[in-house]
Amino acid sequence: MRKSIFYFTLILVSSLYLVGCSSSSGKSISSFEGTGKYTFGFLEQVNVLDGEQLIKYFASTNDIDKYLTETYSGDKSKNAIYRRVADEQAEWPNYLYTSIYNLKRNAAMMGIEWNKITYLDFVAKQPLGEGPYVGEVFFKYGDNVYSVQTELIKIDGDYYLSNLSGIQKVSR
Repeated sequence: MRKSIFYFTLILVSSLYLVGCSSSSGKSISSFEGTGKYTFGFLEQVNVLDGEQLIKYFASTNDIDKYLTETYSGDKSKNAIYRRVADEQAEWPNYLYTSIYNLKRNAAMMGIEWNKITYLDFVAKQPLGEGPYVGEVFFKYGDNVYSVQTELIKIDGDYYLSNLSGIQKVSR
C-alpha cells in the first residue's frame, strides 16, 4: 500500500513539474531583423546560464502547439505533419538540452570563448513569408569568423527561436 502511494505521489509530482516546464512561453523576438542580436545574446550566455535558463530563449511546447494550430488548420488528426511534430513535442526540452550541449561541445573543440565573441551580422536564408524561417548568425572570435544556423517560427507577429545548429568556421 505504501509503495503504491509513493509511486502515485512520484508520478503526480513529476507530471506537475513537466506541465509547469512546458506551459510557459519562450522569449519572443518582435522583428525578424532582431533575430541576429537575440541569438548573439543567447550565445554570450551559453557558459553563464544553466540549461534550464538557456532553454527559455527557445519556443516552448505551448508556442509550438500554437504555431501548429495556426499553420495546419483543419482536422489535425488527419494531418501527418501535425501528428509527427506533436509526437516530438514531448521530447522538446530534452532536444533543446542536447542542442545546447552540442553547441557548447563543438565551440569548445574550436577553442571559442563565448564571452570574447563579437557580433557581425544576421543573414536570412529563406524569404520572409515561408515559415519556419531560417537564417545564419555570424560572429567573430579572435581573427576568425564563425556562423550558427537559426530556425524560427512566427506566432501572432512575434518570432520564436526554435533551433540553433551547425556552428562552423567561415572560410574567407
